[in-house]
Amino acid sequence: MVVIDRDFRIVSANKGYCNQVKISCDEIIGKHCYEVSHHLSKPCYENAEECSVKEAFETGSSHRIIHTHFDKENKPIYIETVSYPLKDFSGKVNAAIEVLTDVTGRIIHENEHKQMDEELKKRVKELEEFYDMSVGRELRMVELKEEIERLREELKKHERH
Repeated sequence: MVVIDRDFRIVSANKGYCNQVKISCDEIIGKHCYEVSHHLSKPCYENAEECSVKEAFETGSSHRIIHTHFDKENKPIYIETVSYPLKDFSGKVNAAIEVLTDVTGRIIHENEHKQMDEELKKRVKELEEFYDMSVGRELRMVELKEEIERLREELKKHERH
């Protein structure tokens, strides 16, 4: 969980967030959230990404998204972010709490299932095509055997005459 001000600077971060991005909490405080999470020099929404914090600032209500963040080693992690506006006494939003949940395992698991499903469909199609080809050959072999037998019978008739 982090608290982000209207300049998108991290005001506070809990140990879970610091562990997630693999940066000490002392190093995170005061940095822009997009620097830490996305390794960018400008807000993520300027790179055509949806930003739950920006939505909380603009709408004054919570907002949920899933997108890719990067840890200190630049490895992608899939994060569900839910931002909640923090309002002053006059109702003006002056910061946002962002709760971040690592859903990397779930996303990777879903992607693996999709890939396995596609591979299975491909294999089933190949087997169906092979079956159709095999049945077609078998039927042709039966027809050829019947034709050979018919020709033998006809040959026997001609030999008798």
